[in-house]
Amino acid sequence: MAELGVDIQPGQAPLRPDGPFTLRTGFNDKVMVLYLFPGIRPGSLRVSVDAGAEGIVLLGFGSGNVPLEGWPEAIAEATDAGVPVVVRSQCLVGTSNLTRYKGGAEAAKAGAHCARDMTIETAIVRTMFLLAQTSDLGGFSAAWDQPLAGEMSP
Repeated sequence: MAELGVDIQPGQAPLRPDGPFTLRTGFNDKVMVLYLFPGIRPGSLRVSVDAGAEGIVLLGFGSGNVPLEGWPEAIAEATDAGVPVVVRSQCLVGTSNLTRYKGGAEAAKAGAHCARDMTIETAIVRTMFLLAQTSDLGGFSAAWDQPLAGEMSP
């Protein structure tokens, strides 16, 4: 069995936490979600930050690609302001990979985090959760790549 999407993923057993259950509460609901589409301006990201977004999930093209014109700079401005930016594909299946195309690579250089094989909903809720658990962008970044409850492949 395999899953076909942007990548081919061999079937695997569901991931399970390796420790005892610990209830951690708190979610930061100041997360903005932006669907990218041809012609969307990078000012949309700036407006989101100016409106008080404390985290932004960009739903990019294909494997998580973003437009080159102005978007890497807008992502850098957001991350410089302490606002994490997560890039996830709009595709319902498959994984996000910011190294596949130049736009994604430039987004990563600008500080964007890759949602990898998380669903769109998981990327949003995980961003909300980590924002409430960490006090700064450094803490968010350190926690981003660590699975919490089998929500992404290690």
